[in-house]
Amino acid sequence: MAKKKYTTVWMDLDPEDDPIIPVNPSQGTSGDESQFTWDPAIESSDIEMFWASYDETDLAGIDSDGDLYISLAEFEAWYNAEQPW
Repeated sequence: MAKKKYTTVWMDLDPEDDPIIPVNPSQGTSGDESQFTWDPAIESSDIEMFWASYDETDLAGIDSDGDLYISLAEFEAWYNAEQPW
């Protein structure tokens, strides 16, 4: 594969420069950083069970009051609806 030869200046760039390319900030969440907070009264095993089968998008359905806090009551209501036995 042939390399292109630098022949003209475009937008005041210099072949010796290392220009910074601006990138817009990302939207939403990524990785393990959740926008939701779990009630400390919820058992850690229940939280682990949730993450094994569900994801961040499912938390919005559990959070009935939209405060980004998953209370024990909200979690139990969701659990009972998902696992009615």
